[in-house]
Amino acid sequence: METSPWVRYLLAKQSVDDRALNRRVWQALEGQLAGFPPSQPLEVLELGAGIGTMLARMLRWGLLARARYTLLDAHPALEGFGRHWLRTWWERQGGQAVDRGETLVLHGPGVQVETRWVVARAEAFVDQAPPAAFDLVVAHAFLDLVDVEDFLPRLWPLLRPGGLAYFTLIFDGLTLFLPEAPDLAEDALLARYHESMNTRGHGSARSGRQALAWATAFPQARVLAAGASDWLVFPQNGAYPGDEAFFLEFIVETVYRALRQDPAVDPKLAEAWYRHRRADVESGRLLYAAHQWDLLLQKPLTIP
Repeated sequence: METSPWVRYLLAKQSVDDRALNRRVWQALEGQLAGFPPSQPLEVLELGAGIGTMLARMLRWGLLARARYTLLDAHPALEGFGRHWLRTWWERQGGQAVDRGETLVLHGPGVQVETRWVVARAEAFVDQAPPAAFDLVVAHAFLDLVDVEDFLPRLWPLLRPGGLAYFTLIFDGLTLFLPEAPDLAEDALLARYHESMNTRGHGSARSGRQALAWATAFPQARVLAAGASDWLVFPQNGAYPGDEAFFLEFIVETVYRALRQDPAVDPKLAEAWYRHRRADVESGRLLYAAHQWDLLLQKPLTIP
């Protein structure tokens, strides 16, 4: 099946995300899920689910056994590709996938996960969904796309008492490219790139700290674990693992698009930066890092 640049990016960043996810927060999630009744399927909602790579990771790493998993994304094209990709991936792992119309059920030794795809904007979905519908809400590389302080209070009623929220790769204010390029005023350009996140109408370049501050102040949430989950991509012997060169090209292109739309940025400087960093990727010398947070929150059994 032909892939768009966005889908290829989602596939390419799996290995980057694998390295970045905070294992202490992941282990805290594992410990909490072990306390749920094994006889009942876990009700899971993933926001911004893309093509299902986080669900695949949860299965790869043995996190889920019995679950009804709702994959929510606003992009209609991702549903068809995601169902096909997830089914193909699961069958390559030796499992069975049964298509039941609206659902795709993944079977394997000790595993039965019923997946359901929903195409909708997250804000609209959470405002219409029934309360206390989910044991676990997952948002992977998503919260920096919404207004955290507005969105999370609207999301919270969807969790059952004792339910969990696992928020990962929440961007928090640092983008780094190496080797340094002082002649291109890169620090100033990246400051403008971060500012574009603050002025696009939703989301923020400091969503990680905003989410943590909200959770610590909100009486209906408990912070069970938190930690850094930085992206870090660098060449090994002059080459990047997997398809991570494309991942870097996509990131450089994303920054460049934001700079081109900023009237405060000299277009010639943005073009020079873009060409320089693309050449760094092609020559296998670019190092890239982004600072992010993982959070595991819980809705108390008794609301204060």
